[in-house]
Amino acid sequence: MKIIHDGDGWLNRKTTPEIYEAYKEYMKTGDYPYTAKVTDWIADKYGVAEEDKKQLGHEVYLAADMYRVEEMIALEQELLGKGFTPITKFELKEGEKIILQGCDEPLRLSKDELGWFGFPPKHTRRGVRLEDKIRDHQAYEKAKEDGRTHMQGEAVRMVKAI
Repeated sequence: MKIIHDGDGWLNRKTTPEIYEAYKEYMKTGDYPYTAKVTDWIADKYGVAEEDKKQLGHEVYLAADMYRVEEMIALEQELLGKGFTPITKFELKEGEKIILQGCDEPLRLSKDELGWFGFPPKHTRRGVRLEDKIRDHQAYEKAKEDGRTHMQGEAVRMVKAI
């Protein structure tokens, strides 16, 4: 297994396909993917030298990042199949009722000087701030394009009109 040593530039790239495949293989074990635990597992399985383990830990971190994007893409596809739309492509309209993925209750849309909010039935306060959800989904779209996250709160945010 080839380990790349690139100094401080390691956060600005994806890991190697070989390490990513090893990470996905580890994920099939069902154990929680603590970086150190995955690093030791890969090092033992593929005979990585002790002096390369620190860099392998960096590579595992990058692989986890790529895996998270892959999971978000799968979630987006599942929600699209259930009739949801990315919040970034949904036209928000005053008074419309929506289902926000992950919320138990429908939300009524309202806009004020602070932006768009979704309010549960019979609530005029304690709404869900939708600008935050839009920003999360925009960060996800960038991560999907790059194949890795950028630690910007990336999340799939989908809505459905009701």
